[in-house]
Amino acid sequence: MIGYQAPQARLVSVKYAGYKFEVVDIDSYKIDQLLVTRIEPNVIDKPALES
Repeated sequence: MIGYQAPQARLVSVKYAGYKFEVVDIDSYKIDQLLVTRIEPNVIDKPALES
């Protein structure tokens, strides 16, 4: 077909238990590649040490 463009893939990600899981590649109905990244806690979220 002239002028046909395939739909753009969506990046799917989930944050759980201090990690971020991102689907990088899907082959048909199967996840082919998954990127797992540890999420560092923000400095603001850390409790201050009392002297």
